[in-house]
Amino acid sequence: SNASCITLEDIQKTQGAFIWGDQGMMRKIHAVSWKTMMFPKDHGGMAMSNLVQMDKVYLMKLGWALRSYKYGLWGEVLLGKYNRGAEGNSGQILTLAANSHIWKAIANLWPIIVENEICIIGDGGNINVWQEKWINGSIKLIDVIPHIPSNFLNLRVKDLTDLNGEWDITLLNSL
Repeated sequence: SNASCITLEDIQKTQGAFIWGDQGMMRKIHAVSWKTMMFPKDHGGMAMSNLVQMDKVYLMKLGWALRSYKYGLWGEVLLGKYNRGAEGNSGQILTLAANSHIWKAIANLWPIIVENEICIIGDGGNINVWQEKWINGSIKLIDVIPHIPSNFLNLRVKDLTDLNGEWDITLLNSL
């Protein structure tokens, strides 16, 4: 959020003033830019972090934990108190003015999290063929194939492959 960015920018200015030896209104000559200071040491910088970007990184990490259902008590509290769309595959979560700063910050970054997610199939044992958006991330097969035999409803992607991990063409043709 803007309030945290201003604070982070102020902290970053204080870091720079310390590094360069500035004192109050007396500024010393800055031989290199702050951007150069953020370069890795082997590229002529001092490996300083951009706090605004790091804030976004950590907020996106929290958002991803919510999106992928890998959270503990903190996630349950946030979702229990504020959740209006975060669960499921909606492209947005909703906020109100009275919501916490962290919830509003995650909500602000939610579209970026959703846009950049990918589905990793692995061995396919955890992916339901019909109920999950595993092919291109935007459709469920159950929405485009109306009549699925009941004995295939719990089919996993792994079930569609042979022992070598290749598609079982015979089985696929029988569907």
